[in-house]
Amino acid sequence: MAHPSDPNAPPPPSGFGPPGSQPGSLPSGVVVPSQPVSLRTTADVPSSGPERFTTSPQSVIEMPPIDPRWVNDKNLGQVFGGKYIIDRVLGEGGMGIVYLSRHKAIGKRFAIKLLHGDAVKDPEVVERFKVEAQAASAIGNEHIIDITDFAELTDGSTYFVMEFLDGRALSKLFDELKRLPTMRLARIAKQIAQGLGAAHQAGIVHRDLKPDNIQLCKRSGGEVDFVKILDFGIAKVGQSSNKLTKAGAIFGTPHYMSPEQAAGSPVDHRTDIYALGVILYEGAVGRVPFDADNFMGILTQHMYKAPVPPRAVPECPADLPPGLEVIIMRCLRKKPEERYQTMEELADDLDRLLRGEVPKAAQDMMALSAGYQSLAQSALAASAMPKPVPGEPPGGFTKKTPWPLYAGIAGVVAAIGIAAVVLVGPGKTNADAKKSSNDDSTETPSKKSNVTPSTTTSAAPTVTAAPKKARMILVTSPIAGAKVYDGDTLVGDEPQNIELEEGKTKSLVLKAPGYKDATVALDGKSPAKVTVQMTKIPGANVPTPVPTKKTAAPRPTTRGPRSNRPKK
Repeated sequence: MAHPSDPNAPPPPSGFGPPGSQPGSLPSGVVVPSQPVSLRTTADVPSSGPERFTTSPQSVIEMPPIDPRWVNDKNLGQVFGGKYIIDRVLGEGGMGIVYLSRHKAIGKRFAIKLLHGDAVKDPEVVERFKVEAQAASAIGNEHIIDITDFAELTDGSTYFVMEFLDGRALSKLFDELKRLPTMRLARIAKQIAQGLGAAHQAGIVHRDLKPDNIQLCKRSGGEVDFVKILDFGIAKVGQSSNKLTKAGAIFGTPHYMSPEQAAGSPVDHRTDIYALGVILYEGAVGRVPFDADNFMGILTQHMYKAPVPPRAVPECPADLPPGLEVIIMRCLRKKPEERYQTMEELADDLDRLLRGEVPKAAQDMMALSAGYQSLAQSALAASAMPKPVPGEPPGGFTKKTPWPLYAGIAGVVAAIGIAAVVLVGPGKTNADAKKSSNDDSTETPSKKSNVTPSTTTSAAPTVTAAPKKARMILVTSPIAGAKVYDGDTLVGDEPQNIELEEGKTKSLVLKAPGYKDATVALDGKSPAKVTVQMTKIPGANVPTPVPTKKTAAPRPTTRGPRSNRPKK
């Protein structure tokens, strides 16, 4: 692509300038740099791999191939605000386009987000754009994207300047690995909690937290998972009554919305805690807790359906610790007051998990229903287990000899001999011993010894019973809201995680208005998930159930492109 200042360059395509301008003219107020910009197009790089884009002699960064749609973008080579040379397009969103730029004087890289197209004509969108810049710049935390400048072009387009991040979105990592190792996931989530904790203290609620808006950056020293949180475009700032969000309006991405956000109700900072719980769930098991074929199907599940505990999901790795599970399940409570109340509390529990300690959520969840108590007990039991003792002494294999066994046998024989002498007496035969025993049995009480036996006895060694083995069975039903009873005790609404000890059986009863009671027996042969069918009572007035069940085929374990997910 020729530089605009090249006299031999072909005229730019039609529509290069603002409406009403002549073909080939530049937008008024845009400065053309005096030196050509080094820009490589798709013809310069192999189509199968990323482009190595040089912005200065000292730095080379890996860049994806240039999308052919953006090769002739009208702003390439232009200078915004007299300072920022536009080098290439990085991406495009619903409200604007993001460019890679260089500072004209010092050569430092920046990203510029430009509000364009019809969005410029919508006052509410423009105001949201300003809110995004103001919100991010007001937080002042290292895990929040740093916005340094905000301005307008002479054609009315608004833009802001932010730090350029060398990394990739968390969503890309999820697509690549499906599930993250527990410690890596916990470290990433802890940084997210720290960044959003600072935002909440500044009175800012993100409201659109999702893996696409979390960037994992490379830093000096080899660090590759340094978190930066982006896109505060629909953030709620403070308690001002002049809110852009209208009452009942729904904003955000459906898979990560809290129940109150899905319902269009007022939200506070705890909606971000729920969203982070969804991200943790996805990173732990490889899929989001709720999915459907349409927008409202997902929102309905967020509002009414209990999430399946991560360790009950078939795709869940066997080594997922119960401590992470209770953290996730507390984040995903339907009622905000039952979640973590601050991001600081959540970060503290993640820190405990990283140190191998019991998260506080395990104790807090003991006050909830039986299903949650079972999860909490698993977390408490797992942390209380002693560390395994190596079967061999450190330093390698040592050949075993029979001498310790022989010595042990000899010791036992000697102990038996000593005991026989004490009981029978020296010089007595077996017959004597038998006679003595008979004499003692017929002796009158007056002839019995008056010696009082000593009350001091050697304490018997304490034997610790082996922990009982148990497994979790998920009990569910096609009838949403069916009650699960263990005898006369209400366990809770389906689905419920039931703990079953090894070798034991348990009988449960499911009840629902308009349906006959259904009994299910659980034993060692029961599968990890048991679905209980219920029979409708003829002529019964059955309340219309909330559609919380998926009607589509089960989602495959291999996650498809995120672009196919319904968004708003």
